[in-house]
Amino acid sequence: MANTSKIIAGLKKKLLNNRNNIVLHNKYVLYLLNLIALVVLFHLLLLGDIYHTILFFLIGFLTQFFCKNMIVILFTAILCTSIIKYGINMNIEGMDGTETDAMEPAENTENTMAEPSGENYMENTNENEKKEKKNQA
Repeated sequence: MANTSKIIAGLKKKLLNNRNNIVLHNKYVLYLLNLIALVVLFHLLLLGDIYHTILFFLIGFLTQFFCKNMIVILFTAILCTSIIKYGINMNIEGMDGTETDAMEPAENTENTMAEPSGENYMENTNENEKKEKKNQA
């Protein structure tokens, strides 16, 4: 029993002291997350999505008070912004802000029929144009 606890304690010391093997302290992971963060920011700016761009910076700014590791800060900002932008669908069916009453009559009831198709289409349009000219005169 005593040997296993010594082995586990030795492994913990080796893993904690050797920070190059831990993902949170790897400089290549940091470079990759920097690249991903820049791509996300450029994507948000090209879309003109100022709300989520500001949200990205705010989340990163607030995260720095809780953790000094830049990998954690960037990962948290990217993940939270993506979840808020793509994960939550704020549009609920029927709640689009327009209020229309189904019982109200349509304003323009003359042209509610679909246009005819086929051979008689040109004949019908010519007859309608002639009628309109007679009505105008």
